[in-house]
Amino acid sequence: MGEEFVQWNFDDLLSPPKEEEEQTEKESKRKVYSVEELTSEIKSLLEKTFATLWVTGEVSGLRIQSSGHCYFTLKDAGAQIQCVLFKGTRGANRKLIEDGKKLTLQGEISLYELRGQYQLIVRQIEEEGVGKLAAEFEKLKKKLQTEGLFSPERKRPIPLYPRRVGIVTSPTGAALQDILKVFRNEEEFLEVDVILAPSKVQGEGASADIVKAIELLNSYHAKGEECEKLDLILVTRGGGSTEDLWCFNEEVVARAIAASALPVISAVGHEIDFCISDFVADHRAATPTAAAEFIVQNLLALREELKEGFSRMTLWAKRSYAWAVGEVKNMSFQLSILSPQKRVEDFYLRLDDISQVLERVMQNTLSDRATEIRHLKERILGQRLADRLTGANAELLDNKRRVYEGFQNFLNVSRSGLDYLKRSLELLDPKNSLKRGYSITIDASSKNIIKSKSELVPGKNIITLFKDGGVESVVKEEKGDVLDSLFGQGNLE
Repeated sequence: MGEEFVQWNFDDLLSPPKEEEEQTEKESKRKVYSVEELTSEIKSLLEKTFATLWVTGEVSGLRIQSSGHCYFTLKDAGAQIQCVLFKGTRGANRKLIEDGKKLTLQGEISLYELRGQYQLIVRQIEEEGVGKLAAEFEKLKKKLQTEGLFSPERKRPIPLYPRRVGIVTSPTGAALQDILKVFRNEEEFLEVDVILAPSKVQGEGASADIVKAIELLNSYHAKGEECEKLDLILVTRGGGSTEDLWCFNEEVVARAIAASALPVISAVGHEIDFCISDFVADHRAATPTAAAEFIVQNLLALREELKEGFSRMTLWAKRSYAWAVGEVKNMSFQLSILSPQKRVEDFYLRLDDISQVLERVMQNTLSDRATEIRHLKERILGQRLADRLTGANAELLDNKRRVYEGFQNFLNVSRSGLDYLKRSLELLDPKNSLKRGYSITIDASSKNIIKSKSELVPGKNIITLFKDGGVESVVKEEKGDVLDSLFGQGNLE
């Protein structure tokens, strides 16, 4: 029998298992992308697959950059896509792009690599009619208008000078700060008192918050004291998209505004934004700032009028004071001229002048007589005639006597005249009349002496002067001929 050999196959021991072989093969075929490479391939795939397409939806969140590019969102019930219309794109009517409007857009899908965000590059725009929100807006607007909620007859007048204003808005929003900025005056005080009813102004539950805030302010007004009552309510918020402002288009908000016992001003969004609340409210303002300016416009105008009036009154008072001072000075001057003391002093001055004149006349006369005597003496001495000298001496003595007597007579006459003038002045001095028991009556306003009873009328103020002072009185009634009756009966001593 031959020798048998068994041949062993060592291939299984020398080669790796089948699973490991497959794993190695997979690793050799794996490709690792960088983010940029992956994004670039996705972009290329999107742009090849969706080179040109049409898509329809509702516009929301429209934003126009200063560069002229338009950015907005196109959405429907299940999804949304970002869209961009570049400034240089021709053939696209950009005026059709409005929030809430349903449009059909033609363009291509692209991917913005830096953000990893795909978007629609718009090339053409076709109008498909208003969107869902706009349709709801028009439907509610028509319904409330039919009920008369927009009627001018039911709108209440806004107070001309409101002092306390209730505000329904977000406490953290810019609208409240814009309003307070207008309400503050130069001294940083509020022109009106502000009662804030905080409320959400966008998103879920915002409409219910607004309704509660309006009802809360009305309740505060009804229960508060007279000094705490409100003049009006301001419902407001800043700008935003149609969705952001939609709570002011809710029916519950419109009916709460209509049911308010206080007048309501609606100031929602920007000038181009109109909400249902604007139509129901008693007054619509384009912006929160415009609403604040409308509320305080009459107060500010009144403040300016008061300032101008005060300035005029101050100027008038200064002019009147200056005029009064001038009148007082003029009256004082006139009184000083017309006073009895002044007249007596004037008489004294005249008397002194007359005395000085008389003294000069006497001195001149005596001087002339002395000169004549000296000349006569010289003539007599020059003749050296005893008889004539004797006669001349006698004549001289006679002349001297005559001159002396004439001078004495002139002096006596002058003194008599001066005494007469002095007595006359004393008789004219009102103070002497007062000392003898008489009185002087003058007009209290004009300070003129009253000379006749015809100058007295009932109610006239008069001043009666006595030797020891005076009294002011008022004429009560006119009497008859009292003077004759007093003298006739011997009653006047």
